[in-house]
This record gives sequence, C-alpha cells and structure tokens, in this order.
Amino acid sequence: MSDPVETTPRWTPDSVRKFKELAEEGATAEVISLKLQHPVTAVRAKARELGLTLKAA
Repeated sequence: MSDPVETTPRWTPDSVRKFKELAEEGATAEVISLKLQHPVTAVRAKARELGLTLKAA
C-alpha cells in the first residue's frame, strides 16, 4: 500500500495573470497564497521564477 500523493495546484495562465496583478498591488506571499490557493513556498518560488519581488509580511 502506498502513501497518498500530495498534489499542488498547477499554475494556469489565469492564475499567473492574477499572481502578477496581486504582486503589482503590493500583496504579500501569504495573501497571494490564500487568494490563489497555492502554498506560500510555491508562491515565493513563482515570484523568483518571474523575477518579481513580493512585499514582506
């Protein structure tokens, strides 16, 4: 018997667009995480990938 695999939601083009909008508005990683239903670590990784700086909490 195997352990269940935990899955993280994928970044869709729409979620990336919303991510960029929230980041430009000054949202923190925690706020973006809640609004887009992605883990905070995934939000921070996506910000690095996109070359965006997020506001500190």
